[in-house]
Amino acid sequence: LALQSCYGLRHCQISFPVPAGPIRQSIGGSTAITVKVTDQFGAAVALEALTVSTTGRNASTTSTTLSTDANGRVTYTATDAGTAATTNKQSVVTFTPASGTAATVTINYTDSALGISLVELATDTVNEFIIG
Repeated sequence: LALQSCYGLRHCQISFPVPAGPIRQSIGGSTAITVKVTDQFGAAVALEALTVSTTGRNASTTSTTLSTDANGRVTYTATDAGTAATTNKQSVVTFTPASGTAATVTINYTDSALGISLVELATDTVNEFIIG
C-alpha cells in the first residue's frame, strides 16, 4: 500500500462538497463539515493529514489533526459552545494540508429559528390514501 501525499509534484486542493459556506448554524448546535482533498490533477488524495483549527466564537486552543479516507474526504464537527448572549456570532474553521493551500469555511450563529418563518409542504395530489 503506497501512501499518497501532497509533497513533491502533488499540490493539495481542498473543496467543500458538504456543506458549502458560509453556514448558518443555530446557537448551541453543531455542524458536520466535509472537505475533499485532491491533487493538481483532480485525483482524491487518501491518508492526507489535515490540521483543523477554529478562530472567532469557538476559538480552539489546540489544533485537531485528521486524515482523509480512501475518497480523499474528511469530516470535522464544529460545535457551538456560546450562548445567545455571546456577542461574537461567527467562527472560522480552517483546514490546512501538509502541503498546499489552506481553506476556510465561515459559520454564522443565529437564533434557533435560523431565519425560517414558514415551512410549506407542496404535493401534486389532493387526496392520497393507502389501502392495506
